[in-house]
Amino acid sequence: MNHWQKEVVATVISAITYLLTSGRQPKTVPLNRPAAALLGAVLMVSSGVMTPERAYRAINYDTLVLLLGMIREHDRCGISSGTS
Repeated sequence: MNHWQKEVVATVISAITYLLTSGRQPKTVPLNRPAAALLGAVLMVSSGVMTPERAYRAINYDTLVLLLGMIREHDRCGISSGTS
């Protein structure tokens, strides 16, 4: 796959991932936001756009720690998200 083809594939995967994660969950595709983001990452690696090493280096651990801390505090405080 040449550079131009990789760019097209990456753009399509990114657009699909963005659509799945940005709005409400479509009834035709039963994926929540984290699952859609993971699907996009798997597609990037499996299609050859990114190597597994490059994908691993792209993970921002500071953001993961921040999110895990926020989830922990949310659960500790018993704050309801308002959804059932």
